Order: sequence, then C-alpha cells, then structure tokens
Amino acid sequence: MAKFMRGNLILKLSIILLIILFQAESISIDTFRAKEIVRQEFKRIFEQYMDNAFPHDLLLPLNCKWKDLYGANAMTLVDNLDSLIIFGEKATFQNALGRLKELSLPNFKMDVHVNCFESNIRFMGGLLSAHLQAKNLTIENYSDYFLKKAEELGTRLLPAFQTPTLIPFGSINLLSGVDADESKRTSLASAGTHTLEWGMLSKLTSNPIYYHKARQAIDSLWKRKTKDGLLAKEINIFTGIWSNDQAGIGINSDSFYEYLLKSGVMYNDHGLLQMFQESIKVIDQYLRVNRVWFRNVNVYKTNLQHFFFSSLMAFWPGVELLSGRDKIAQDMVIHYYQIWRLYGGLPEIYQLYPNSLIERYAIYYLRPELIESIYYLYLKNHDPWYVLIAKDILYGLLKLNKAKCGFASRHLYNHKSINDMDSFFLSETLKYLYLIFDQDNFINKGNYIFTTEAHYLPVLPKFDTEKYFDLKKNNISLLYKKPENNSCINKGSSFDPLENEKKKLKWKRCKRNKPFREKLSIMGLDFVENKHSEYSGINALRGYSNNYGIKINFS
Repeated sequence: MAKFMRGNLILKLSIILLIILFQAESISIDTFRAKEIVRQEFKRIFEQYMDNAFPHDLLLPLNCKWKDLYGANAMTLVDNLDSLIIFGEKATFQNALGRLKELSLPNFKMDVHVNCFESNIRFMGGLLSAHLQAKNLTIENYSDYFLKKAEELGTRLLPAFQTPTLIPFGSINLLSGVDADESKRTSLASAGTHTLEWGMLSKLTSNPIYYHKARQAIDSLWKRKTKDGLLAKEINIFTGIWSNDQAGIGINSDSFYEYLLKSGVMYNDHGLLQMFQESIKVIDQYLRVNRVWFRNVNVYKTNLQHFFFSSLMAFWPGVELLSGRDKIAQDMVIHYYQIWRLYGGLPEIYQLYPNSLIERYAIYYLRPELIESIYYLYLKNHDPWYVLIAKDILYGLLKLNKAKCGFASRHLYNHKSINDMDSFFLSETLKYLYLIFDQDNFINKGNYIFTTEAHYLPVLPKFDTEKYFDLKKNNISLLYKKPENNSCINKGSSFDPLENEKKKLKWKRCKRNKPFREKLSIMGLDFVENKHSEYSGINALRGYSNNYGIKINFS
C-alpha cells in the first residue's frame, strides 16, 4: 500500500509539472473565474439554442443549425431545465416554462419512434427534476405542467414493458405503440435504467405501476445471470436468452449497475442493494484486470473477449468510492486523466496493450464521465489537485472544442472538429464542471441523488417499497389509466400478465410501423459513499452518507 501511495503521489506531481510546463494558462485561472467562465459558456450556448434551434432537439455548434432526434420536441431545453436552476437562471427557467406551454411541448402524441432509454433519462428525468424545482421555487403559473407531461410520457412508454419476460422493448412509437416488427433485442442498460425516474413518477402521481414495471424488468434480468453471476450486454426479450455473450461495465451495461445502487438507496429497496453488492463482487472477480482497467468476458466461459478502455468506463471510480476503496478510485482517475491529457479528450474506445488510438473510435463527443468522477472525488477528499485538473480540462475545452454556437466534438486522430454537440454537454459536462468550482451551490449542500443524465431528485426519507412493487395490494383499476383515443397496445407481439384487466380499458391495436433503431448513448453516474471502509452487508450500504451533494439519514 505504501508503494502504491508513493506511486500515486509521483503521478500527481508529474501531471502538475506537465500542466505548469505546457499549459500554465489553465492553472492561472482562479476558481471563481473558472466558475464564471463555465456559467457564461452555458448561458452563451443556451441562448444560441433558443435563438437558432428551439423547438428542435439539438443545436449544431459549427453552423448554428439544428437537428431533430425526437420530432422537434425541444430536447435540449427539457434536458437542461434543472441546469438553469443550478446556474442561477430562475428567470430563464420561468420564461422556458412559458415557451413550452405556448407550444404544448414536449408533445408525446407524435407519430415518431423513440428510444425508450433515452426518452426516460432525458425527457422523463428532466421533467421530473424541473417539476420538483418549480414547486420548490413556487414558479408562477406552473400548475404541475412538467409533472403532467412526465405522466403522459410514462403512460406512452408502458406498452414497451409488455413482453413475455417483462423486459421492455428498446424503442416504441409514441402514437401507435410497439411495432410488430420491432427488434426483440435490448441492452442490459436500456432495460434496467428506469427505476430511479419511474419510482419518482409513481411517488408524485400516487400510481404504483411505473415503479412496478421498472422493478419487474430488473428482477427478470437478474434471474437470468449465469452460474458465475455474470450478466451479458444484450438479451432477447421474448426468450430471455442472452443475445450477446459479453459481460462488461461499459457501453450497454453501465447504468444498470448504477441504478441498482441509486434506486436501492432512494426507495429503501434492499433487494436492489443486495443485487448491487453481489454485482461488485462478480465484477471484481471476473472483469477487473488490475487496479485500473477492466475487460469484457464471455458470460458462460468467463474467458477474455475484449480488452480496451471506453470513455463510458470513466464513471467507475464512483463504485470504488462506495466500496471504501478511495485510493483505487484516485488511481483510476489519474490514469484516465492521463489519456485525456494526451489527446485532449477521451476517445470512445482506446486500445490497451499496446496503448493506441483506433481511428474509427478516436472521437471525443464531449462526454462527462471523467469530469463527473473528478467532481465526486473532490467533494469527498477536498484535494485541490482535482480542482487543478478540472481547470485544465476546462482550458482544453475552450482551446480545442469551442465553436461559434457551442462546443464541437473532435476527432482525436486527425484533429478535425465535428458538427455535433449533444444535449448532455450542457446537462452533464458543464454542470459537473460548474459544481466543482461552486462549492456553495445548493446541490453540493443538498439532499439529492443524480440520475444517469445528471438530473437531480430529492432523496425520499421514507418510501413504501412494498406498496410500489406488490400490485396485489393495490386496486388494478388504478394502475392503468384509460388511454387517449390514439394510444394502443400491439397485442400481436407481446404478452401482458394484466391483459384481462386492461381489456376493460379498451386499448386499441397498433398499426404497423417501421422499427426504429438507434445506437445507445449511455451517460452519467454518481454514487453515494457510505461511512464504512469495507462492505458489511446491506446496513453498510444504507449507512449515513454525507458526500457527493447527498445527505442521507435512514431511520
């Protein structure tokens, strides 16, 4: 351990020396100035979006044009409503509410296919967080607008969960439901990343069906783990057989493990916490290569399949913090930051042994995972080194990625800018940078848990998990609201255990539509750190926590 600590210190000092020698401008920025720079950049981009792209979904940073993914549903605005509050823009929040109400946005009655996972983390999470902040700040003329929209979205996503395995489809048509030709394959993360948002939706609407369906999906996935306890990245939702034989912690897997922990804490769900604890042990045994890197293995044979670093893996230091292994978490961040500094961003995939870029994956999409991990480590340790490297990352973004109407993704192989800026750059990347520099922000002192898209939800001190999981104790007629005339269920391609009950509500048959396929983009992570240095069962996981902007005291 002493040898490791010396090595860790040497790495830190070496990085500081490199910053001083080659990028002294970044450390010349004081923390207050860094905070103001981030705030001004957020404000600049947001205004550019509202002027040039709204109500379309995304703003293109190089030419100030727009792009739609969800039918011009103002995705960037919805994804950043709660960001406005963090950045102190209450008046802009009020104005945004008015603009959305004027156009009845977001509109979930469109004939458009959507990715269920992305719709949940961006729209559902954004609407729920915005609703809670609107109520907390007593926003004028609010009338629960965001909550009503969230409930409408939840109702339209529910048919995706009607499968023989109770594992949801990956996509759905908001107007007509699940198409008969829709893919029967979905990812572990896509199917298992609903409980945090849907639990809050159940709580706020007093309708248990949302948490129930999300929780059923996790149970169904969990019971299909292999004899070694591994879960693969993709599954057939009709047969329950893994359609991809690889297990890993990166793309298509990551937020599943995140939500086991967060939802377990949020909803006092000991079953989820037990799953999380068992998952950590299995990952350490089969996926960890050393203190820093992880591999993908065959779920049945546990042999090596791939060994690379993905930018999405940079969330894992949070897991290490929860495990009480702070030094390992620090070591991981140091190594990941070294890659970032070498190329000015984390590539989607980085080849290990030998260390090298892979041209087709050598793109930095402005992802937040590394910055997020730096944020959590700083909040726990208050080590100014983390502020230093956050300033260095900010300086790099300003120098390498800043564009006319935002910040542009960049190809790390040929250094060309890419006309792409996802909404998560505002809702996560800039948000976490700002929170590093603004220690007095209400989030850092508050009682919140972040979703995987960095939407913050207040911790529920008491939540009756049984009420929201065991439907036998509830009146079925209260669970499914009668759909509007243009809502439907594709009865020909799915199975619903409550079908007889729902026949009374007269759901329509879906028309056929072309299946929607979209590559997942799984973002974000934050973990609650317990006071114990080692695991000591579920009680340790649910112990008093006062880190990462979260204060939890369970009775």
